[in-house]
Amino acid sequence: NIARYSGVYQAFIKVYVDGDTLLLWVEDRGAGFDVDKVIALGQYSGLAGIRERVTSLGGVFRIESRPGVGTDVAVEIPLHSEWG
Repeated sequence: NIARYSGVYQAFIKVYVDGDTLLLWVEDRGAGFDVDKVIALGQYSGLAGIRERVTSLGGVFRIESRPGVGTDVAVEIPLHSEWG
């Protein structure tokens, strides 16, 4: 999605574990967009799918974006001992 929508060919992706939480951070300095407008227009299906998967795992999904500045996505998913 970054390559498809942001107009950039690079992004910063960080995945790590902090205690009992898996954290994912994705950042691009591409086209960006108005999050509220995209949601209101129903153009949010890809990100909505990610949010749905994350929340189904008991996690938190956050997105910040501004036109001309880029987009940051943060995901936090709790790790449970029954997962191994």
